[in-house]
Amino acid sequence: MGHNIAAVASPDPHDPLICKTIHTAWIPTYEVPRVDASRIEAVELGMEAIAALSDSATLQTQLRPLVTAYQDWLIAQKDCFPTLSDTHKKTAQQLLQNASIASDRINQGIDLLSDPHAFKAFTIANKVIAKARRQQLSQETGKPPESFQPPQWRPFQIAFILLNLSGITNPEENDRAIVDLLFFPTGGGKTEAYLGLAAFTLVYRRLTHPGIQGAGVSIIMRYTLRLLTLDQLERASRLICALELERQQDNTLGEWPFEIGLWVGSGATPNRMGGKGQKNNEGTAYELLQKFKDDSKRYSSPIPLERCPWCGTKFESKSLNSAQT
Repeated sequence: MGHNIAAVASPDPHDPLICKTIHTAWIPTYEVPRVDASRIEAVELGMEAIAALSDSATLQTQLRPLVTAYQDWLIAQKDCFPTLSDTHKKTAQQLLQNASIASDRINQGIDLLSDPHAFKAFTIANKVIAKARRQQLSQETGKPPESFQPPQWRPFQIAFILLNLSGITNPEENDRAIVDLLFFPTGGGKTEAYLGLAAFTLVYRRLTHPGIQGAGVSIIMRYTLRLLTLDQLERASRLICALELERQQDNTLGEWPFEIGLWVGSGATPNRMGGKGQKNNEGTAYELLQKFKDDSKRYSSPIPLERCPWCGTKFESKSLNSAQT
């Protein structure tokens, strides 16, 4: 074993059961095969196309082939069973059983879209994710947001959202005890998938609990790798911007704005808001913001983002409003 480093074992090329060399390596390596999304006929994966649908029956018709294709694929996997050892066969049977449960949950999520609140939350989630995606591409390339091809889901992304809809909408649902793990290499689309589910959750809560009950903390995202925090914060903030712009045009989403916060300890973000006239403002967001506004060359910004997540404009001292409470 290696302490704070990787241990690499090199099998004998003539007998893979024999290992003659073991060494340590500062950076572990592993070949991860590229995974490409398959095309599934008759399934609507366009975010904006889904957002534009006016009735749930059409949406369900355009999503149901996803379940059919998945079930057909599961049946085809059983053809491999005769070639497997008894141990591997047992594992394969368990995997297929789990996959069959996932298929049923996806189908259940599609059924749920007949509920008016779920249907509206799902279409709005598609709309805001597409807008956020266009804004991201615009910042990366300098081109107008409308100049890009319509954003589309990868099959696993929309499947992940659908299989979690019942658990999100029904507190008594059994699958709330299941933790669904998205395992893909970097750039595979994990973040967009869970942000899509987050958007649905936020909107659905507003629609089913009008007023202040629809506000408050709805989602907690925990980052286990510090390097990912700012990237994930920026992308989540871009989604919140899209949701807030949508809320300003749709009075069914309530009067309370969509908001996002970050807590990573006082070394990076203030733990208390503070406010004008309060006795102890030391180390608060209010004090740090005032210092930044008074002398931005000497003091750094109290927020971790350097640019507006929506338009990409670099934050200056005049960009931020003082915290009053």
